[in-house]
Amino acid sequence: LVKTFILIQAEPQSDVAAVVVGVAAIPGVDWAEPVRGPFDVIAQATTDVDLVSVTAVSGVLHALASPSIEPVNAA
Repeated sequence: LVKTFILIQAEPQSDVAAVVVGVAAIPGVDWAEPVRGPFDVIAQATTDVDLVSVTAVSGVLHALASPSIEPVNAA
């Protein structure tokens, strides 16, 4: 099971809470929440989520997918 984190920048003056709700409603997205910093929203998906569906959410400017990697076992 590979988790993908989706880092989202919202359009200036957009309603970030509405972006969170819209992204969280996309099939395959497990959760979404607002964050501070260079991104406005972070979401997690455990299935393939098409970034086009994320950028189609009203208020989304950019979205970047960052799949997690399995930790290296340093045994």
